[in-house]
Amino acid sequence: MAYIVQAGADVNGESVASVTLPTREQALALGIRWVEDKASDVRIFGDGRIYSVQELVLAIVNRDG
Repeated sequence: MAYIVQAGADVNGESVASVTLPTREQALALGIRWVEDKASDVRIFGDGRIYSVQELVLAIVNRDG
């Protein structure tokens, strides 16, 4: 399953940055990097949901832990 990481939004609510990655771990790593770089509104789309970076961390910990 592919995961889409998006950050930021313009005045029309359109994503400023969007990257598709093959695994949730890669998507999480990019999401964390963008948050650390102060990107706004980082969202990760996958598993039929929209996650914040924190929510995806919890989903991974709870499912794999």
